[in-house]
Amino acid sequence: MSHVGEARERLALDCNSSAEWRARKADEYPDDLRNRTSAVALETAARDILALPDDDPRLRHLADVAMAGGNDAAAADYIEEASRLIGRHGFSRGDTQTTDDLLAELVRVSSETLRRSFEHEAALDERVD
Repeated sequence: MSHVGEARERLALDCNSSAEWRARKADEYPDDLRNRTSAVALETAARDILALPDDDPRLRHLADVAMAGGNDAAAADYIEEASRLIGRHGFSRGDTQTTDDLLAELVRVSSETLRRSFEHEAALDERVD
C-alpha cells in the first residue's frame, strides 16, 4: 500500500474511532444531541476519506507530512491537534462540520506544525555552525 493509502486508512480509522466514542457518549447523554450529530459527521468523514483518490491534494499533503516527520515535539503537537480536530468534528458550531472543512483544517495545522519544526531545526543548525 502506498503512503497515501496508509494515510487514508489511518485518517478514516481515527474518524471511526472517534465516531464510536461519540456514539457511546450519545447513549450516556441522550438529551445532548451534539454527540449523536458528531458521531454521524465522523462516520460520514470516514466514508468520504476512504473514497478519496490517491491524487487528492489534501490527502497527499497529509501523507507527505506524515512521512516528513519533523522533530518529536512538532509531531506530538500535530498528533494532539489532529486528535482534537477529529474528536470535535461535527460537535458544535465552532468545530468543522464537513469532511472538506475537516481536511482543510488538518492540512492547515499540519503545514503550520511542519513549518515550526523546520524553523526549530534551522535554529539548532545555526547554533552548531
